Amino acid sequence: ENNNIILLFRKLLPVQIFICMSSCLSGLISGIIIGNFLDSYALTALGFVNPLNSIIGALSSLICTGSGILCGMAMGKGDKKRIDEIFSISMKILFITGVILILVTNIFAFNIAALCGAKTDQIVIAAAYIRGLSFGYLPMIIIPTLITFLQMSNRLVFSLILTVSLAAFTLIYDVLFLKLVSTDLFYI
Repeated sequence: ENNNIILLFRKLLPVQIFICMSSCLSGLISGIIIGNFLDSYALTALGFVNPLNSIIGALSSLICTGSGILCGMAMGKGDKKRIDEIFSISMKILFITGVILILVTNIFAFNIAALCGAKTDQIVIAAAYIRGLSFGYLPMIIIPTLITFLQMSNRLVFSLILTVSLAAFTLIYDVLFLKLVSTDLFYI
């Protein structure tokens, strides 16, 4: 039994390392693209929004980790029905949470920007950034849990494809976001 665990660990470790590197790469891509195309005024406003992103990332990690632990316990018992239930409930919770986040951050963008510390002259651009970023919240909170479940179901190739896709979509989303912000779409 210990040999099976060691083999599984060795099989999953490179995938986990790649996923962590890809996640860091996504952040690096965003930083480079946004840093090269926004002026210092916009970058300052963007900095005010980072605590919001951290809170949303923590919420996603909480659900991802919790559902992964519950799934692991069910796997240990061989309870496939419970694993399916955990996955379905997790996806429903994440989807509903994502939709609520999109709505709340769009409706209360100015209030959230002020709460994050933006001052009067930066609230407008910080609120625009919050609105633009909000449409990425749904995949941002769902994808880590999907990757976790794909790994647990021994679908490492799909997990890697999803991770690489996330990095690629981050690049596309950043460029698209910059184009939309520059056309004042989110300045409402």
